[in-house]
Amino acid sequence: MMTWFLYGVLAKNVNIKNLSIEDSFVPNAHVRSDDMKQLTREEAIALASSGEWKNWTYEKQAYFQLNQKRCCMDFSAFKKAVSEVLHRPVYSHEFVNPKQLLDEMEGKIPTPTLEDIVGQLEKYGKKIIVVTHESEGTDLE
Repeated sequence: MMTWFLYGVLAKNVNIKNLSIEDSFVPNAHVRSDDMKQLTREEAIALASSGEWKNWTYEKQAYFQLNQKRCCMDFSAFKKAVSEVLHRPVYSHEFVNPKQLLDEMEGKIPTPTLEDIVGQLEKYGKKIIVVTHESEGTDLE
């Protein structure tokens, strides 16, 4: 048996083969990854493999995974869930800072501009090339 904690709500005791989270999930802005039970490597793999997370709302997927240190669901589905909750495209490099995404989800910080998002890449020494139009006679192949 395994016990899942999700935002201060004790979820049902469930067998690893039938993982489940409370249906009455309500995010609690005061609970962060330090307060949430962190999945072990084995538990994260079991949850990912079970596909139970596919039955969760986008909000459940986003809040749960952003508060976990280990990936426990398909990353592309997680990325889509966060994008749906934030009502904007979320770029892969933004997941380096889950606290910022949680703060945005909870309304603690404003939605970043595209300039802010692209600017995050500069912290990591990444160069950005922006193509605004094609030049005639240029063969890029």
